[in-house]
Amino acid sequence: MPKRKKTAAEVFDEAEENGWQLIANADVNGDRVSKPIEPGTQLNYDRMTDLWDEYARRNPGVSPYDLRSAKHFMEGIVKDGECLSYAKQKWTAFGAAWKRRPDNRKIPHEVSESVYYYIETELKKKRNLSTERRQPHFMTVPHFIILTKHNWQKDWHQYTHPRSLVQNHAANNLFIYTPSRVGEIFESNMRRGSGRGLLYKDVVFVVFKNEKGEAELAFRATRDAKGFTNKPHKRPQHGVYEDMQPLYANPVLPLLAIALADGAFQDYLTFEEIEAIPPPVDGSLHHLRIRKELHRMPFFQTMSPEGPTGKIQTAASFSSGLVGLGHRAGYEENIRVHDFRREVLVRADDNGYSIAERMKFAGHENSDTFFGSYMPQISTVDGQSSYWGKARRTVYLEGFRGLSLQHHPQMLQSLPAKVEANLKGRADFIALNEEIESLGERIRRLPAGHDGQRERTRREELYWQKRQMVSEELSRWQEIQPRKVNQDTEAETSPVASLPSFFSRVRRLDPPRDRLASSLFLDVPLRSPEGRASLQDMITLCRENPKVAYRPSLRPENGLCPVSACAVEMGSLRLAARWDHIYRCHKASLAAKHGTAELCFECDEWITGKQGWRGHCRHHLNDLESLPVQWNPLTFRQTLAAVGYCGFCLFDPLLPPEVRFRQYTKKPPWQQHLDSHFEGLEGKDGLGEEDGLALASDGSNEIKMMSCPDPRCGLSFNAIVDLQYHAQDTHCYKRTKVSASKRHCHISRSHLRHEDSSIAFTAIPKTDCYDTLPSSVDWWPREAAAPVDLPRPSGSPHLDMSIDPRLSDLGLTNFASAMGLGGSCLSPKRTQSSSGTSPSKAERRGPDAVEAAWPVEQEILPSWPATDATVPKPPSAGSRQRTHTTVSHMADVAMMQTPLETGSAIGQWLDRRARNLPPIGASREDDRTAGDALAFTGDDDKSADLDSDLFPSRCTKPHDTIGSLEPRDVDVDAIFNQYLCSPSASPPPTSSPDDMTSELSGATLCDAGRDPSCGYSELYTKTSKSPAPEMSPESEIARDRDGPCHAANRTCIHLRVGQPKITLRLRLPGRFAPTQKEEG
Repeated sequence: MPKRKKTAAEVFDEAEENGWQLIANADVNGDRVSKPIEPGTQLNYDRMTDLWDEYARRNPGVSPYDLRSAKHFMEGIVKDGECLSYAKQKWTAFGAAWKRRPDNRKIPHEVSESVYYYIETELKKKRNLSTERRQPHFMTVPHFIILTKHNWQKDWHQYTHPRSLVQNHAANNLFIYTPSRVGEIFESNMRRGSGRGLLYKDVVFVVFKNEKGEAELAFRATRDAKGFTNKPHKRPQHGVYEDMQPLYANPVLPLLAIALADGAFQDYLTFEEIEAIPPPVDGSLHHLRIRKELHRMPFFQTMSPEGPTGKIQTAASFSSGLVGLGHRAGYEENIRVHDFRREVLVRADDNGYSIAERMKFAGHENSDTFFGSYMPQISTVDGQSSYWGKARRTVYLEGFRGLSLQHHPQMLQSLPAKVEANLKGRADFIALNEEIESLGERIRRLPAGHDGQRERTRREELYWQKRQMVSEELSRWQEIQPRKVNQDTEAETSPVASLPSFFSRVRRLDPPRDRLASSLFLDVPLRSPEGRASLQDMITLCRENPKVAYRPSLRPENGLCPVSACAVEMGSLRLAARWDHIYRCHKASLAAKHGTAELCFECDEWITGKQGWRGHCRHHLNDLESLPVQWNPLTFRQTLAAVGYCGFCLFDPLLPPEVRFRQYTKKPPWQQHLDSHFEGLEGKDGLGEEDGLALASDGSNEIKMMSCPDPRCGLSFNAIVDLQYHAQDTHCYKRTKVSASKRHCHISRSHLRHEDSSIAFTAIPKTDCYDTLPSSVDWWPREAAAPVDLPRPSGSPHLDMSIDPRLSDLGLTNFASAMGLGGSCLSPKRTQSSSGTSPSKAERRGPDAVEAAWPVEQEILPSWPATDATVPKPPSAGSRQRTHTTVSHMADVAMMQTPLETGSAIGQWLDRRARNLPPIGASREDDRTAGDALAFTGDDDKSADLDSDLFPSRCTKPHDTIGSLEPRDVDVDAIFNQYLCSPSASPPPTSSPDDMTSELSGATLCDAGRDPSCGYSELYTKTSKSPAPEMSPESEIARDRDGPCHAANRTCIHLRVGQPKITLRLRLPGRFAPTQKEEG
């Protein structure tokens, strides 16, 4: 018998039994109820009603039902230059918000419509409202590949947790395979706090039998689509499958990695178990069930340093991350998720799907939505083919859609150093910094209990203004940056390399991502060995976030130091000290067995023995292209990822391989070392003057060029400050001071003296002074190469630098040519201040003069006794004479500060030597005083000072023979033999009885006027016969007493060793009071 329906009385009786009451007692009001809206929409409505309340407070008696009041209200809330559509949207939102208020009635249609058209006409003119709309962008296949490659192979952004890399990749794949909106996968801005998005209950993993009869994975996602909140049963669903190559295009790979990392499957824990599932028979599917406790958990979660938080990631977070990724990849436009959706729907339409299929795919309920909002402006009709009856062509259409996004591989990611310096020097920027500093000082002085909220808020506003100024300046430079297309677009790099080069320098310390950067772009299936390895690496990224990264050569064993004699627990050490502890223990352990041990941070390989390390360094140096472009030490996850190098030493063939390839594990010594190079450049030929320029030596207005020490750059600069900017942009070296005209940051003098005193020449091994670069490299020392000091134990420049005594005559010839060895020193007209600042005037030279690689003062080569020089006689008592030392006849030892021509310099020089001609550029006025030569070191007097009394207990005349050394004196002859002695094939000139000869070293100081073989000595030999009036005996003696090499009543030879050079400082008898016999 069918069930009988209840009567009306029975219905209400049952309701009363369930708690229903009569209207007199019921808790029901007569308020109007509006359509439910999302929380974000409610915030927008509340904003508009708040604006009206403020407007009404300022204008009593106004009403939105009054047309004049409504127009006046809109004039107050619409800004100048605002988008017209946004202004109209404000009025629409206000109307909807007003009628939702209790006791408010809807604004009359005639008022609402009139205000709408008032905005379109009169207000548009008053406020200059813009009618332009943002050009729709299309994420075509080339753009998606560029974005994916940058994400895995180049991106330097450090995420809170590595899982974000996998989640972003998985989301991007979902967006190109399912036309999802960002708020359907992540928590929409309009659904704040709702937790709605893609949850585990909305995803399904299955195994099915594909066309090849093999098992294949598939994934289905149910979108929380817009407009389907109250119709969950109609939400669109999308399926993706495993068979897609290359691996980065496989949507199942990252989705499966996230699920396995979360342990989401009820019956399977590893991919090996899933891979072992046989293909289902009869077309059925094998469902991989999700654990019930995870059904309400979001698939894409917000990350913390410890891992997933269990909270859904917001759409705003993902969108801002996508925009940032696009900018870092080289796109000026903001890339949005709707760009993916737009391209996907256009391709679906091109592929011939029906309108119903496309609407279901897009989640549209109106067929006109696609044509009004997604169709590109370009017509898909091929008019040419249609007219001539040819086959339709569509290949160019995707390219035109792709033009909506402009990719610039070399786009600036940060301001160039010079632009940044100019910005910081602007008055408005300086004013911001001063106010920020003032606020900071005020906050620090606040009494206890005062939060200083007003000051802190103002300071945050100023910081925001600074960021805006930098951002606007960067945008301006990005806009004017050239965009020439190169043949090798993969090798294109940004002019400012600090950020784009980050991942390539640290990738070895992040093995999972390092492997994925290569394996994801292989054309292999997921079930291949490479595919399985990629899946496992993604799972590792999702699960782990190591606070400390370890090199393979410096990994702990079971949490302990791998050196058995140490075995310290790594947990007991600071994070930043762990790698250094293992490094030092390893080095000490290997050094105890093999004498020395070095870790090559480029190869991550330990090299033992001095010869082994030298050979290893030479191997790297012979491969020019493999040498690092960036010089700075770089740390990643508390571990040194890349050591620092000196670009000046690295490409200096005159230095030993181990000196050139010196690795700096700490930043301060590296910074001080490179700073010393630039300080030396500033002291060279006036290049450090305030104008930063140096004129040619002949007094002309020709600007001298300085080259980057890295020959691969091939750039020259007119000022040291420009070279500094280049070093900061390309080589990641930022100097502690901007230019010589600004404040200097010198190391304390006492510290340098202490370090200098520790240098022992006899302990320095004999090593090659230069290492030959590959023959294919056309390289020669550049003018910009800076003076380099001998290194010091504290990490200052150039430890263990020496010169091989086995150099042949040709080798020494090349050595002398490259360094400009000879007697040409500073002009007597040039003065050098005691502070080590640059000379005030460039010295004059001949028209053919070129600049040598380094400023080298008076050089003495004992193996070439034919050096012509003139030494003046001591003056009378109480007078002072500065020795003018010049070199003639020997073209191979005459030093000119000359620009050495690449390749041809040695040939020209040897040719003139064979013809007994003076050096190119030698001048008649090319005479320098020994005092000038010694005053100018190029490195603020940071060279090592060694004193030796070569003239014991008596004064020496020009033609006296140098006597024997006292036992306590330094064996200068031994030093010469060790560093510079080499058989010379040059014929010695005719000696005269007046020549001064050293019996120990064989060095001869000849009287150029008596030597008939001087040749062209008259062109550039000149003696000074007048005392130097600017120096008094008292000031000279006081200066000597201040120096460590003061020796009372003795003539001293002061040996200064800096970057490859040996300088003799002669203090002749005239500098002290002569004996009574000599006075008579």
